[in-house]
Amino acid sequence: MSTLQFRAVAGDPAQAPGEFVFHSPVGTAGRLLSPLFDTPVDLSEADAKGTLFVARLPAGDYALVGAAVENAPMHGWAAHVYLADPGAVTFRVEAGGATYLGQFISHLRLGRDEYRIPQVQGVFFVVSDRLDRDLALLSRRGQSPPQRVLNLSPRLMQLDNDALRRAAP
Repeated sequence: MSTLQFRAVAGDPAQAPGEFVFHSPVGTAGRLLSPLFDTPVDLSEADAKGTLFVARLPAGDYALVGAAVENAPMHGWAAHVYLADPGAVTFRVEAGGATYLGQFISHLRLGRDEYRIPQVQGVFFVVSDRLDRDLALLSRRGQSPPQRVLNLSPRLMQLDNDALRRAAP
């Protein structure tokens, strides 16, 4: 399960952030949990398989303030959550419009411990612009694509921080 946390820019910083929660319908646990989280496989490509998520937010300014991936090795019996800081990336939702954040593919950052044993040392998302594909997916679902779309993914792709990357290393 992957999560992007956001907060209204003008909101109370003490208030808990909202979340975009992505459940990946892959692996044994994913197949079992997919109906529960209503995450059918909308796309299956060489680099990823996933679901198109649409969230309705009130018009306003927001910031991505956190990213996390829950990794469940051993078929879900031992889950670990890995966090990363996207750097408070701001985005705007305009009244009557849509803001497209992009395609997010989660990756575990792998390294080695002091005994040279492989271990997970963090998480990051590779962000890409798949707006045309995603608008077509929305139409195939029977939902009307928005008339105005602010595409934020090119800006997110320019970042190169601990949480958001344009490509896997």
